[in-house]
Amino acid sequence: MSSSFETIVRADDFLYCQFEFVNLALRTASTGAQQLERASGGPAFIIMRLPPQNVAEQIARDGTSADFPYQAGLSGPSRLAWRLPDTFTRVDYRLDAVLAQIDNAELVSVDAVAATVIEFPDRLLLVPQPSTRSAHRSKPFTSSQTRVTEIWHTTLQRGSPHGNSILFKPLANPADASAAARPFVGSLTKANRDDILKLSQESADPHVIASSLLRLTSLGATAKLKSNWVADPNISLAAWEHDAELGRDYYSYTLEQGFVCPIGHRVTIATVVERKIASHFGNPVAELVQSQKILTILDTERDYEALKDLYPGDGREMPFTRICIASAPRNIDSNDAPIQMDLVLVDRAGNRIQCSAATLFVPVGAASTTEGPLKTLRQRYTEPSATSPTSQPVSLSLVSLGGQRMAMTANEDGLGDTSLNVESLTFGIKLPSELRGFVVPAFLPFMAKADAKIPALEQMVGTTAGATPAAQRRATQIEFHPNYLAAGLDSRQVYAKLTPIPGITIPSERAGGLTAPTFPAIDGLSRLTGPVSKVDGGMLRADDLVKDTKLLGVFSLASIIEDEIGAVPIDPSKVHQIFDEVERDRNLFLPRPIMTTIEAGGGVETRFVWKPRIKAALPHPLKPLGSMELILRGRISKLASGDRPAFEVNGALRNFELSFSLLGGDALREDVLGVQFDALEFVSTAARKVDIKLSVRGVDFRGTMKFVQKLQTALPMGNLAKGGAIQTLPDGVVIRYAVPIPVIPLGLLNIQNLVVSTSVSLSFVPDKPAAVRFTLSERNNPFQVSVSIFGGTGFFALEVSTNDVVKIEAALEFGGVASLNLIVVRGGVYLLAGIYLSIKSDGGLLIEGHLRLGGFVDVLGLISVAIEVYIALTYIKERNVLFGTGRLTVGVKLLFFSESFSFEITKEVPGFGEAPTQTFGLQHETIALAVAGPVIATAVGAGAEAPRMTVDQFKAYCSAFS
Repeated sequence: MSSSFETIVRADDFLYCQFEFVNLALRTASTGAQQLERASGGPAFIIMRLPPQNVAEQIARDGTSADFPYQAGLSGPSRLAWRLPDTFTRVDYRLDAVLAQIDNAELVSVDAVAATVIEFPDRLLLVPQPSTRSAHRSKPFTSSQTRVTEIWHTTLQRGSPHGNSILFKPLANPADASAAARPFVGSLTKANRDDILKLSQESADPHVIASSLLRLTSLGATAKLKSNWVADPNISLAAWEHDAELGRDYYSYTLEQGFVCPIGHRVTIATVVERKIASHFGNPVAELVQSQKILTILDTERDYEALKDLYPGDGREMPFTRICIASAPRNIDSNDAPIQMDLVLVDRAGNRIQCSAATLFVPVGAASTTEGPLKTLRQRYTEPSATSPTSQPVSLSLVSLGGQRMAMTANEDGLGDTSLNVESLTFGIKLPSELRGFVVPAFLPFMAKADAKIPALEQMVGTTAGATPAAQRRATQIEFHPNYLAAGLDSRQVYAKLTPIPGITIPSERAGGLTAPTFPAIDGLSRLTGPVSKVDGGMLRADDLVKDTKLLGVFSLASIIEDEIGAVPIDPSKVHQIFDEVERDRNLFLPRPIMTTIEAGGGVETRFVWKPRIKAALPHPLKPLGSMELILRGRISKLASGDRPAFEVNGALRNFELSFSLLGGDALREDVLGVQFDALEFVSTAARKVDIKLSVRGVDFRGTMKFVQKLQTALPMGNLAKGGAIQTLPDGVVIRYAVPIPVIPLGLLNIQNLVVSTSVSLSFVPDKPAAVRFTLSERNNPFQVSVSIFGGTGFFALEVSTNDVVKIEAALEFGGVASLNLIVVRGGVYLLAGIYLSIKSDGGLLIEGHLRLGGFVDVLGLISVAIEVYIALTYIKERNVLFGTGRLTVGVKLLFFSESFSFEITKEVPGFGEAPTQTFGLQHETIALAVAGPVIATAVGAGAEAPRMTVDQFKAYCSAFS
């Protein structure tokens, strides 16, 4: 079918278009005028192509700074097609005649050759319903009153100019591909256009767009369009309105349906775009502005308990039965931007937890029901992308709960409490492939992890001396245990696993030095017993339980307690009675420490209890006396008033003996002393010293120390706790009992301040052995002996410790003073000497001694001479040297002249006690000479600087005073 084209430009009324004449031929009439005639049989068409009818413009944000230059783009051209009547024969080939021919003629909506297609708004193609006509003037029209010529236009209408609205069917635009997407956001997004096409395709009547006005010109369309469909719950765009004037949009309204991720509540977003006059650079600018984007919550509450069957873990991965939207912003910036909402989370215990969470808008349709888009959504929601005030990437899935109490699991039977103080919660999203059935939207939220402070651990740490303040302590990361999600609670009632917490040590100041046990690395939580270890299975061995913890600071607990082999499972119904039963039931053993938290006295009380089995064969020097047992119990309570937590820890080690031996291998070890204990018990409470109760059954001297047995009658061995002094030290406790001996006068001999004492030292800290010490007075309070003009002091001590070291200390000091006064001449002499001896069975030996003697003579106070000699010797076994110091001081006073001279010699004798060598040089000798103060000689020896005085000069100098 032949076609011809003609481009028309009529300046009078701005008519610019292109005509296409289909099956029409140009003929010349007999009058000479040119005419269009039907070329052949079949339909004939006149088609008018108009310039773009819409300008796509970048939308500015109301109230934000302008982003110049604004971007814009032209839509594609539009086409109007008219089919000429079958009775048509010819028309004059003039513009006004052709326009008159098609005025009020019916537009072709569907035809294989030609059809009316209007692109309005940008990238949306519209086809009018059948019987749509167009009305326009054929000649320019100028108002007689205003003398203004009307711009040429054609108005689409139905039946008459005042008929009903015209309906349009949208068509897919090949130019609206993703690759050719506009680089800016316009009045109607591509997602909106896709929704309009889908609505048309799925509707019984595809004409889903209504127009009360559509007027086309060479400068663009003037239009009033609106949606003509019933909202589809499976398509996002629920409503649409669009107004334009001469191709420029001035009002647009879209209503989009969707959900908020991850909680799945239904919402709508209404977007209003308006043209406003704004002032930029002092000039008015008519810009297209997004004035409002209104969020409306349709579902304020969602019930997840009703959806639990869809979860792979029967809903156990979702600790909340309901989530309510308390408030949300009315105006938002963008469909893609995170929306901050105030939520109320209702957990399985009925707690209402308030929080603020970031959510994402998900439009209904494929974006909310298919795996691919949802996987992209989950990645955007969970992966760190935004930036926090600390410039660290954060995830939208992280929700701060501010330490609110939250139950992790249900508690229908009342056997346990899984409530934790949760600092933050991380939501995850279950995709359609991970769910057991289909749901709209096709995703469900769950708890991926949480950062919480566990009351049982928090209470324990919070009362430790020097502990980090609660506000500064970091929370523990918690996840639901896979076994719990798959099958529910097991026999241990484990429901969560957590980032392993290194062994938690009950501080020594609370354990009375008895054990200071370290709980094993905690990696899980039980509904019954609180924090537990090895939640992924495996036997808890002794070394796992206590690591290198020491009993009484010395004995390895791992070598004393039994492994968890054959441990009897705890009856869940009796878990809260164990705290009291463990003392009464001698056959009840708890190889794993148990921590529980209960409501008590208007607050929270954390209890811990531990009673391991004791091995039959114990490491030296510990021996059992019958049925030996170790029990540790504690309770830490915090009142609702917020006062500092109060604690009470008590424990007992019963029926044991400490056997002290001389050093040597196992084959050569000789027991020299045994101390039998009925019980070592303690009670430690807040703001008070540790209360120690020590019951000693007896003390037995053995082997080479049987000679001390005779002293036993003089020592208080029955019970050191009765009448004894208990001294609590930072690193241990000392229980001491002392018996003072009355003054013993024996003629000229007088002995006083003699005290016989015995003490037991128990350590709080590792690697400091327990010890028993017997003394005859002490170094800081020695006994005193006097005979005539001579007198002295001394002490003796014997100490035996659990590391097989025996230490003996002894010291004796004595001296005498005599004076003479003959009035004219007076004088005096004195002699003082002392020796200190320290011997250890591990080879340590220290001997120190000193001698001081001197005298003076004074004649009438005019002449006086004083001489003093001081000698000090020390034997240092570690270096195998004898170190000696000697000093001679001479003072002379004659009338008003006085002078004093002194010199000192220090000497080390190496290899003391060994065979002498043939050489003895000066390299170990230091000589110093002082004359009334300043030293004028220096060291003589290898490596020293040159002396100021030679040895010969020094000897000559000294001979002057001989």
